Amino acid sequence: MLRLFFLLLFVNIGGLIFSQPACNCIENLTFLSNSVEDNYILFEEKIKDSSESVYNSFKQTQMDSALVNNHFYSCFQILRTYMRWFRDPHLTVSLRTSEKTKSIYRDYFSDFPIDLRRKKKMQGELSGIFVSEGYGYVVEIIKEKEKYIGTILKGDNVFWFEKQARFYINPSKKNYKTGKILSYRKDHILNTKPYDYSYADSVLTVVNFDVFKKIASIEDAKYVDFSFCENAQLKLLSDSTSYFYFPNFEMNQKVIIDSLLLHYQNEILKRPNLIIDLRNNTGGYSSCFNNLLPLIFDKPYQMPSLQFKASKENIIMHLNAYYRDSLNNKDYNRHKQFLMENVGKLVDINSVRLVVPDTVYKSPRRIVILTDKGVVSSGEHLVFYGKMSGKVVQMGNSTAGMFNTLDVLDIRRMPSDFFHFNCPTMRYCNIGKIDYVGFSTDIELNFDKYSSWVEIVKNYLETDEKKK
Repeated sequence: MLRLFFLLLFVNIGGLIFSQPACNCIENLTFLSNSVEDNYILFEEKIKDSSESVYNSFKQTQMDSALVNNHFYSCFQILRTYMRWFRDPHLTVSLRTSEKTKSIYRDYFSDFPIDLRRKKKMQGELSGIFVSEGYGYVVEIIKEKEKYIGTILKGDNVFWFEKQARFYINPSKKNYKTGKILSYRKDHILNTKPYDYSYADSVLTVVNFDVFKKIASIEDAKYVDFSFCENAQLKLLSDSTSYFYFPNFEMNQKVIIDSLLLHYQNEILKRPNLIIDLRNNTGGYSSCFNNLLPLIFDKPYQMPSLQFKASKENIIMHLNAYYRDSLNNKDYNRHKQFLMENVGKLVDINSVRLVVPDTVYKSPRRIVILTDKGVVSSGEHLVFYGKMSGKVVQMGNSTAGMFNTLDVLDIRRMPSDFFHFNCPTMRYCNIGKIDYVGFSTDIELNFDKYSSWVEIVKNYLETDEKKK
Protein backbone atom coordinates (compact mmCIF):
# COMPACT_ATOMS: atom_id res chain seq x y z
CA MET A 1 0.00 0.00 0.00
CA LEU A 2 2.85 2.36 0.91
CA ARG A 3 4.59 1.59 -2.41
CA LEU A 4 1.35 2.39 -4.26
CA PHE A 5 1.09 5.72 -2.40
CA PHE A 6 4.61 6.77 -3.43
CA LEU A 7 4.00 5.63 -7.00
CA LEU A 8 0.87 7.77 -7.24
CA LEU A 9 2.68 10.69 -5.61
CA PHE A 10 5.50 10.41 -8.14
CA VAL A 11 3.04 10.30 -11.07
CA ASN A 12 1.17 13.36 -9.79
CA ILE A 13 4.35 15.37 -9.18
CA GLY A 14 5.72 14.29 -12.54
CA GLY A 15 2.51 15.42 -14.22
CA LEU A 16 2.80 18.81 -12.56
CA ILE A 17 6.42 19.20 -13.62
CA PHE A 18 5.79 18.33 -17.23
CA SER A 19 2.66 20.49 -17.46
CA GLN A 20 4.54 23.65 -16.41
CA PRO A 21 5.13 26.13 -19.27
CA ALA A 22 8.91 25.75 -19.01
CA CYS A 23 11.69 25.87 -21.57
CA ASN A 24 15.46 25.63 -21.54
CA CYS A 25 16.14 29.35 -21.74
CA ILE A 26 19.94 29.19 -21.89
CA GLU A 27 19.69 26.74 -24.81
CA ASN A 28 17.33 29.05 -26.68
CA LEU A 29 19.34 32.22 -26.03
CA THR A 30 22.55 30.47 -27.09
CA PHE A 31 20.86 29.25 -30.27
CA LEU A 32 19.43 32.72 -30.98
CA SER A 33 22.68 34.62 -30.38
CA ASN A 34 24.68 32.16 -32.51
CA SER A 35 22.19 32.50 -35.34
CA VAL A 36 22.18 36.31 -35.19
CA GLU A 37 25.97 36.41 -35.15
CA ASP A 38 26.16 34.10 -38.19
CA ASN A 39 23.20 35.31 -40.26
CA TYR A 40 22.29 38.94 -39.43
CA ILE A 41 23.34 41.28 -42.24
CA LEU A 42 24.35 44.14 -39.92
CA PHE A 43 25.91 42.17 -37.07
CA GLU A 44 29.51 43.24 -37.74
CA GLU A 45 28.44 46.84 -38.25
CA LYS A 46 26.42 46.96 -35.01
CA ILE A 47 29.33 45.47 -33.03
CA LYS A 48 31.73 47.97 -34.57
CA ASP A 49 29.45 50.87 -33.58
CA SER A 50 29.36 49.89 -29.89
CA SER A 51 32.51 47.73 -29.54
CA GLU A 52 32.69 43.97 -29.20
CA SER A 53 33.41 44.10 -25.47
CA VAL A 54 30.18 46.04 -24.80
CA TYR A 55 28.20 43.47 -26.79
CA ASN A 56 29.84 40.51 -25.05
CA SER A 57 29.21 42.03 -21.63
CA PHE A 58 25.54 42.63 -22.51
CA LYS A 59 25.15 39.10 -23.88
CA GLN A 60 26.71 37.58 -20.76
CA THR A 61 24.21 39.48 -18.60
CA GLN A 62 21.35 37.97 -20.60
CA MET A 63 22.97 34.51 -20.38
CA ASP A 64 23.14 34.84 -16.59
CA SER A 65 19.44 35.72 -16.51
CA ALA A 66 18.61 32.82 -18.82
CA LEU A 67 20.25 30.36 -16.43
CA VAL A 68 17.70 31.11 -13.72
CA ASN A 69 14.58 31.84 -15.83
CA ASN A 70 12.99 28.88 -17.56
CA HIS A 71 9.34 29.94 -17.58
CA PHE A 72 8.43 30.58 -21.22
CA TYR A 73 7.26 34.17 -20.65
CA SER A 74 10.28 35.15 -18.54
CA CYS A 75 12.53 33.60 -21.18
CA PHE A 76 10.67 35.46 -23.91
CA GLN A 77 11.45 38.76 -22.16
CA ILE A 78 15.15 37.85 -22.07
CA LEU A 79 15.20 36.86 -25.76
CA ARG A 80 13.36 40.06 -26.66
CA THR A 81 15.81 42.19 -24.65
CA TYR A 82 18.69 40.54 -26.51
CA MET A 83 17.16 41.29 -29.93
CA ARG A 84 16.25 44.87 -29.03
CA TRP A 85 19.93 45.65 -28.32
CA PHE A 86 20.53 45.78 -32.10
CA ARG A 87 17.82 48.40 -32.67
CA ASP A 88 16.66 46.83 -35.94
CA PRO A 89 12.86 46.65 -36.33
CA HIS A 90 13.21 43.69 -38.71
CA LEU A 91 15.24 41.65 -36.19
CA THR A 92 12.56 40.30 -33.87
CA VAL A 93 11.62 37.32 -31.73
CA SER A 94 8.00 36.43 -31.04
CA LEU A 95 5.82 33.81 -29.41
CA ARG A 96 5.08 30.94 -31.76
CA THR A 97 1.54 29.58 -31.86
CA SER A 98 1.16 25.85 -32.44
CA GLU A 99 -1.13 23.08 -31.26
CA LYS A 100 1.41 22.36 -28.51
CA THR A 101 1.59 25.93 -27.21
CA LYS A 102 -2.00 27.15 -27.63
CA SER A 103 -3.33 25.57 -24.45
CA ILE A 104 -0.32 26.82 -22.46
CA TYR A 105 -0.79 30.38 -23.72
CA ARG A 106 -4.51 30.11 -23.02
CA ASP A 107 -3.93 29.06 -19.41
CA TYR A 108 -1.28 31.70 -18.82
CA PHE A 109 -2.75 34.79 -20.52
CA SER A 110 -6.30 34.16 -19.30
CA ASP A 111 -4.99 34.94 -15.80
CA PHE A 112 -3.87 38.43 -16.81
CA PRO A 113 -5.84 41.22 -15.06
CA ILE A 114 -9.32 42.09 -16.30
CA ASP A 115 -10.89 45.53 -16.06
CA LEU A 116 -13.41 45.66 -13.21
CA ARG A 117 -13.36 49.36 -12.40
CA ARG A 118 -16.68 50.39 -13.89
CA LYS A 119 -20.05 49.23 -12.73
CA LYS A 120 -21.76 51.84 -14.89
CA LYS A 121 -20.65 52.20 -18.48
CA MET A 122 -20.09 55.88 -19.27
CA GLN A 123 -20.98 57.09 -22.74
CA GLY A 124 -18.91 59.45 -24.89
CA GLU A 125 -18.33 60.39 -28.53
CA LEU A 126 -15.92 57.47 -29.02
CA SER A 127 -18.00 54.91 -27.13
CA GLY A 128 -19.19 51.82 -28.94
CA ILE A 129 -18.43 48.28 -30.02
CA PHE A 130 -15.57 48.02 -32.51
CA VAL A 131 -13.96 45.20 -34.45
CA SER A 132 -10.27 45.33 -35.34
CA GLU A 133 -8.87 44.77 -38.81
CA GLY A 134 -5.50 43.45 -37.71
CA TYR A 135 -6.44 40.89 -35.06
CA GLY A 136 -10.18 40.41 -35.49
CA TYR A 137 -10.84 41.24 -31.82
CA VAL A 138 -14.14 42.82 -30.79
CA VAL A 139 -13.52 45.70 -28.40
CA GLU A 140 -15.88 47.72 -26.22
CA ILE A 141 -14.77 51.35 -25.87
CA ILE A 142 -16.29 53.25 -22.95
CA LYS A 143 -15.57 56.59 -21.32
CA GLU A 144 -13.75 56.93 -18.03
CA LYS A 145 -13.60 60.56 -16.83
CA GLU A 146 -11.91 62.47 -19.66
CA LYS A 147 -10.39 59.38 -21.24
CA TYR A 148 -11.57 56.10 -22.78
CA ILE A 149 -10.67 52.47 -22.25
CA GLY A 150 -10.92 49.65 -24.79
CA THR A 151 -11.62 46.22 -23.34
CA ILE A 152 -11.94 42.89 -25.10
CA LEU A 153 -15.44 41.56 -25.77
CA LYS A 154 -14.23 38.81 -28.07
CA GLY A 155 -10.55 37.90 -28.26
CA ASP A 156 -8.68 34.99 -29.80
CA ASN A 157 -8.96 33.00 -26.53
CA VAL A 158 -5.26 32.27 -26.78
CA PHE A 159 -3.59 35.60 -26.01
CA TRP A 160 -6.56 37.89 -25.29
CA PHE A 161 -9.76 37.24 -23.33
CA GLU A 162 -13.01 38.96 -22.45
CA LYS A 163 -12.77 42.03 -20.17
CA GLN A 164 -8.99 42.41 -20.50
CA ALA A 165 -7.93 46.01 -21.16
CA ARG A 166 -6.39 46.31 -24.66
CA PHE A 167 -5.72 50.05 -24.85
CA TYR A 168 -6.32 53.45 -23.25
CA ILE A 169 -7.42 56.50 -25.26
CA ASN A 170 -6.42 60.06 -24.38
CA PRO A 171 -8.26 62.48 -26.74
CA SER A 172 -6.69 65.83 -27.55
CA LYS A 173 -8.12 68.84 -25.76
CA LYS A 174 -9.18 70.42 -29.06
CA ASN A 175 -11.08 67.50 -30.56
CA TYR A 176 -11.97 63.93 -29.52
CA LYS A 177 -11.38 62.80 -33.12
CA THR A 178 -7.60 62.88 -32.65
CA GLY A 179 -5.28 62.10 -29.76
CA LYS A 180 -3.07 59.35 -28.34
CA ILE A 181 -3.59 55.65 -27.58
CA LEU A 182 -1.44 53.62 -25.20
CA SER A 183 -1.80 49.96 -26.14
CA TYR A 184 -0.63 46.46 -25.32
CA ARG A 185 1.10 44.26 -27.86
CA LYS A 186 -0.29 40.85 -28.76
CA ASP A 187 1.99 39.30 -26.12
CA HIS A 188 0.64 41.66 -23.40
CA ILE A 189 3.76 43.84 -23.28
CA LEU A 190 2.80 47.51 -22.93
CA ASN A 191 4.13 49.64 -25.79
CA THR A 192 6.63 52.20 -24.54
CA LYS A 193 5.17 55.08 -26.54
CA PRO A 194 1.56 56.05 -27.29
CA TYR A 195 0.33 56.05 -30.89
CA ASP A 196 -1.58 58.80 -32.70
CA TYR A 197 -5.17 58.06 -33.60
CA SER A 198 -7.82 59.59 -35.83
CA TYR A 199 -11.58 58.92 -35.74
CA ALA A 200 -13.91 59.57 -38.68
CA ASP A 201 -16.85 57.85 -40.34
CA SER A 202 -17.08 55.24 -37.53
CA VAL A 203 -13.49 54.11 -38.14
CA LEU A 204 -10.78 54.48 -35.48
CA THR A 205 -7.36 54.48 -37.16
CA VAL A 206 -4.46 53.98 -34.76
CA VAL A 207 -1.20 54.75 -36.52
CA ASN A 208 1.27 51.85 -36.39
CA PHE A 209 -1.14 49.65 -34.37
CA ASP A 210 -4.54 48.75 -35.85
CA VAL A 211 -7.75 49.95 -37.47
CA PHE A 212 -11.09 49.54 -35.67
CA LYS A 213 -14.55 49.83 -37.23
CA LYS A 214 -17.58 50.68 -35.11
CA ILE A 215 -20.26 48.04 -35.58
CA ALA A 216 -22.71 48.84 -32.79
CA SER A 217 -23.52 51.14 -29.91
CA ILE A 218 -22.90 50.10 -26.30
CA GLU A 219 -26.59 49.34 -25.81
CA ASP A 220 -26.73 47.04 -28.82
CA ALA A 221 -25.63 43.63 -27.61
CA LYS A 222 -27.03 41.85 -30.68
CA TYR A 223 -24.25 42.70 -33.11
CA VAL A 224 -23.80 40.05 -35.73
CA ASP A 225 -20.95 40.69 -38.12
CA PHE A 226 -17.58 40.75 -36.36
CA SER A 227 -15.56 40.65 -39.56
CA PHE A 228 -13.55 43.61 -40.74
CA CYS A 229 -10.78 42.70 -43.15
CA GLU A 230 -9.72 45.48 -45.47
CA ASN A 231 -8.32 44.73 -48.91
CA ALA A 232 -6.71 46.94 -51.53
CA GLN A 233 -9.23 49.36 -53.04
CA LEU A 234 -9.32 51.50 -56.16
CA LYS A 235 -11.70 54.43 -56.58
CA LEU A 236 -12.22 56.95 -59.36
CA LEU A 237 -12.60 60.14 -57.33
CA SER A 238 -13.24 62.40 -60.33
CA ASP A 239 -12.56 62.73 -64.04
CA SER A 240 -9.03 63.84 -63.10
CA THR A 241 -8.04 61.69 -60.13
CA SER A 242 -7.75 57.96 -59.35
CA TYR A 243 -7.21 56.65 -55.83
CA PHE A 244 -5.48 53.46 -54.66
CA TYR A 245 -5.54 52.28 -51.03
CA PHE A 246 -3.15 49.56 -49.80
CA PRO A 247 -3.61 48.39 -46.16
CA ASN A 248 -0.70 45.93 -46.50
CA PHE A 249 1.30 43.95 -49.03
CA GLU A 250 0.66 40.43 -47.78
CA MET A 251 0.67 37.83 -50.56
CA ASN A 252 -3.13 37.49 -50.56
CA GLN A 253 -3.26 41.14 -51.70
CA LYS A 254 -1.24 40.55 -54.88
CA VAL A 255 -4.11 38.94 -56.78
CA ILE A 256 -6.44 41.75 -55.66
CA ILE A 257 -3.98 44.50 -56.64
CA ASP A 258 -3.20 42.96 -60.02
CA SER A 259 -6.91 42.44 -60.76
CA LEU A 260 -7.73 46.07 -59.91
CA LEU A 261 -4.89 47.34 -62.08
CA LEU A 262 -6.02 45.20 -65.00
CA HIS A 263 -9.70 46.11 -64.64
CA TYR A 264 -9.15 49.85 -64.20
CA GLN A 265 -6.03 50.34 -66.32
CA ASN A 266 -7.72 52.40 -69.04
CA GLU A 267 -9.49 54.59 -66.48
CA ILE A 268 -6.24 55.21 -64.58
CA LEU A 269 -4.38 56.09 -67.79
CA LYS A 270 -7.11 58.59 -68.75
CA ARG A 271 -6.62 60.58 -65.56
CA PRO A 272 -3.69 62.94 -64.95
CA ASN A 273 -3.64 62.38 -61.17
CA LEU A 274 -3.16 59.33 -58.96
CA ILE A 275 -3.25 59.11 -55.16
CA ILE A 276 -1.56 56.09 -53.57
CA ASP A 277 -2.72 55.86 -49.96
CA LEU A 278 -0.25 53.83 -47.88
CA ARG A 279 -1.35 55.00 -44.44
CA ASN A 280 -0.93 52.32 -41.78
CA ASN A 281 0.50 49.93 -44.39
CA THR A 282 1.96 47.08 -42.35
CA GLY A 283 4.26 45.75 -45.07
CA GLY A 284 4.56 42.26 -46.46
CA TYR A 285 6.05 41.38 -49.86
CA SER A 286 7.35 44.01 -52.29
CA SER A 287 6.45 41.78 -55.25
CA CYS A 288 2.79 42.64 -54.54
CA PHE A 289 3.17 46.07 -56.12
CA ASN A 290 5.47 45.16 -59.05
CA ASN A 291 2.72 45.80 -61.62
CA LEU A 292 2.12 49.26 -60.16
CA LEU A 293 5.68 50.44 -60.79
CA PRO A 294 5.27 51.18 -64.54
CA LEU A 295 2.76 53.89 -63.60
CA ILE A 296 5.30 55.50 -61.26
CA PHE A 297 8.56 55.69 -63.18
CA ASP A 298 8.91 58.44 -65.76
CA LYS A 299 12.64 58.12 -66.53
CA PRO A 300 15.63 55.80 -65.99
CA TYR A 301 16.54 55.51 -62.34
CA GLN A 302 19.61 54.38 -60.43
CA MET A 303 19.25 51.47 -58.03
CA PRO A 304 21.75 51.22 -55.16
CA SER A 305 23.73 48.04 -54.65
CA LEU A 306 22.14 45.24 -52.67
CA GLN A 307 24.28 43.36 -50.17
CA PHE A 308 23.68 39.84 -48.81
CA LYS A 309 25.09 37.99 -45.77
CA ALA A 310 26.25 34.72 -47.37
CA SER A 311 26.06 32.38 -44.38
CA LYS A 312 25.34 28.73 -45.10
CA GLU A 313 21.85 28.97 -43.59
CA ASN A 314 21.04 32.19 -45.45
CA ILE A 315 22.21 30.74 -48.77
CA ILE A 316 19.88 27.74 -48.44
CA MET A 317 16.92 29.98 -47.52
CA HIS A 318 17.77 32.48 -50.27
CA LEU A 319 17.96 29.85 -53.01
CA ASN A 320 14.72 28.22 -51.85
CA ALA A 321 12.95 31.60 -51.87
CA TYR A 322 14.15 32.90 -55.23
CA TYR A 323 14.84 29.78 -57.27
CA ARG A 324 12.16 27.42 -56.01
CA ASP A 325 10.65 27.01 -59.49
CA SER A 326 13.93 26.94 -61.41
CA LEU A 327 16.23 24.57 -59.55
CA ASN A 328 19.25 23.29 -61.48
CA ASN A 329 18.96 25.79 -64.35
CA LYS A 330 22.03 27.80 -65.39
CA ASP A 331 21.16 30.92 -63.41
CA TYR A 332 20.54 28.89 -60.27
CA ASN A 333 23.79 26.94 -60.56
CA ARG A 334 25.84 30.04 -61.34
CA HIS A 335 24.30 31.99 -58.44
CA LYS A 336 24.70 29.07 -56.03
CA GLN A 337 28.35 28.65 -56.99
CA PHE A 338 29.01 32.38 -56.48
CA LEU A 339 27.43 32.34 -53.02
CA MET A 340 29.14 29.12 -51.92
CA GLU A 341 32.52 30.58 -52.93
CA ASN A 342 31.84 33.48 -50.56
CA VAL A 343 30.44 31.70 -47.48
CA GLY A 344 30.58 33.93 -44.41
CA LYS A 345 31.12 37.12 -46.39
CA LEU A 346 29.01 40.15 -47.28
CA VAL A 347 28.49 39.94 -51.05
CA ASP A 348 26.88 42.24 -53.61
CA ILE A 349 23.82 40.54 -55.08
CA ASN A 350 23.25 43.51 -57.37
CA SER A 351 25.73 46.31 -57.98
CA VAL A 352 24.73 49.95 -58.54
CA ARG A 353 22.89 50.01 -61.83
CA LEU A 354 20.79 52.21 -64.09
CA VAL A 355 17.32 50.81 -64.70
CA VAL A 356 15.50 51.85 -67.86
CA PRO A 357 11.70 51.33 -67.66
CA ASP A 358 10.24 49.19 -70.44
CA THR A 359 7.25 51.55 -70.74
CA VAL A 360 6.77 55.17 -69.69
CA TYR A 361 3.13 56.28 -69.53
CA LYS A 362 2.19 59.89 -70.24
CA SER A 363 -0.51 59.69 -67.62
CA PRO A 364 -0.92 59.82 -64.68
CA ARG A 365 1.39 62.85 -64.75
CA ARG A 366 1.22 63.63 -61.03
CA ILE A 367 1.23 61.05 -58.27
CA VAL A 368 0.93 61.62 -54.54
CA ILE A 369 2.00 58.88 -52.14
CA LEU A 370 0.17 59.48 -48.87
CA THR A 371 2.04 58.26 -45.78
CA ASP A 372 1.97 58.33 -41.99
CA LYS A 373 3.99 56.83 -39.13
CA GLY A 374 2.23 53.50 -39.68
CA VAL A 375 3.98 52.81 -43.02
CA VAL A 376 6.69 50.17 -42.57
CA SER A 377 8.92 47.74 -44.45
CA SER A 378 7.63 46.94 -47.97
CA GLY A 379 5.26 49.91 -47.69
CA GLU A 380 8.39 52.03 -47.36
CA HIS A 381 9.89 50.12 -50.28
CA LEU A 382 7.20 51.63 -52.51
CA VAL A 383 7.97 55.09 -51.07
CA PHE A 384 11.66 54.41 -51.83
CA TYR A 385 10.81 53.77 -55.48
CA GLY A 386 8.57 56.84 -55.57
CA LYS A 387 11.49 59.02 -54.46
CA MET A 388 13.25 58.08 -57.73
CA SER A 389 10.42 59.38 -59.92
CA GLY A 390 10.04 62.97 -61.07
CA LYS A 391 6.25 62.82 -60.95
CA VAL A 392 5.82 61.56 -57.38
CA VAL A 393 5.30 63.75 -54.32
CA GLN A 394 5.13 62.27 -50.80
CA MET A 395 2.54 63.95 -48.59
CA GLY A 396 1.24 63.37 -45.05
CA ASN A 397 3.68 62.50 -42.26
CA SER A 398 7.01 60.68 -42.39
CA THR A 399 7.04 56.87 -42.43
CA ALA A 400 7.94 54.70 -39.41
CA GLY A 401 11.48 53.79 -40.45
CA MET A 402 11.87 50.06 -41.00
CA PHE A 403 13.94 49.83 -44.16
CA ASN A 404 17.73 49.68 -43.61
CA THR A 405 17.57 45.89 -43.63
CA LEU A 406 15.31 43.64 -45.67
CA ASP A 407 14.73 40.14 -46.97
CA VAL A 408 13.82 38.28 -43.80
CA LEU A 409 13.16 35.29 -46.12
CA ASP A 410 11.25 33.12 -43.64
CA ILE A 411 10.50 32.76 -39.95
CA ARG A 412 13.25 30.77 -38.23
CA ARG A 413 12.50 28.03 -35.71
CA MET A 414 14.19 27.69 -32.32
CA PRO A 415 14.83 24.70 -30.00
CA SER A 416 11.69 25.49 -28.01
CA ASP A 417 8.22 25.38 -29.55
CA PHE A 418 7.45 28.65 -27.75
CA PHE A 419 9.58 30.93 -29.94
CA HIS A 420 10.54 31.83 -33.48
CA PHE A 421 12.35 34.81 -34.95
CA ASN A 422 13.02 36.98 -38.00
CA CYS A 423 16.54 37.77 -39.18
CA PRO A 424 17.14 40.14 -42.15
CA THR A 425 19.76 38.97 -44.63
CA MET A 426 20.10 41.93 -47.04
CA ARG A 427 20.50 45.70 -47.12
CA TYR A 428 20.66 48.50 -49.66
CA CYS A 429 24.03 50.23 -49.51
CA ASN A 430 24.54 53.98 -49.10
CA ILE A 431 20.90 54.99 -48.56
CA GLY A 432 21.47 56.67 -45.19
CA LYS A 433 19.74 55.92 -41.90
CA ILE A 434 16.04 55.10 -42.36
CA ASP A 435 15.34 52.85 -39.34
CA TYR A 436 13.36 54.70 -36.64
CA VAL A 437 13.65 57.88 -38.75
CA GLY A 438 11.56 57.09 -41.81
CA PHE A 439 11.19 58.72 -45.21
CA SER A 440 10.33 62.38 -44.65
CA THR A 441 7.55 63.96 -46.68
CA ASP A 442 7.82 66.56 -49.43
CA ILE A 443 4.67 68.22 -48.10
CA GLU A 444 3.68 67.79 -44.45
CA LEU A 445 -0.02 67.58 -43.58
CA ASN A 446 -1.64 68.48 -40.26
CA PHE A 447 -2.52 65.29 -38.34
CA ASP A 448 -5.57 67.03 -36.82
CA LYS A 449 -7.08 66.83 -40.33
CA TYR A 450 -6.07 63.18 -40.86
CA SER A 451 -9.58 62.08 -41.87
CA SER A 452 -9.62 64.76 -44.61
CA TRP A 453 -6.20 64.04 -46.08
CA VAL A 454 -7.48 62.34 -49.23
CA GLU A 455 -9.74 65.31 -50.02
CA ILE A 456 -6.88 67.73 -49.28
CA VAL A 457 -4.56 65.84 -51.65
CA LYS A 458 -7.24 65.63 -54.34
CA ASN A 459 -7.79 69.40 -54.17
CA TYR A 460 -4.04 69.97 -54.26
CA LEU A 461 -3.64 67.88 -57.43
CA GLU A 462 -6.68 69.22 -59.23
CA THR A 463 -5.95 72.86 -58.37
CA ASP A 464 -2.42 72.39 -59.66
CA GLU A 465 -3.86 70.81 -62.81
CA LYS A 466 -6.05 73.88 -63.48
CA LYS A 467 -3.08 76.20 -63.12
CA LYS A 468 -1.34 74.32 -65.93
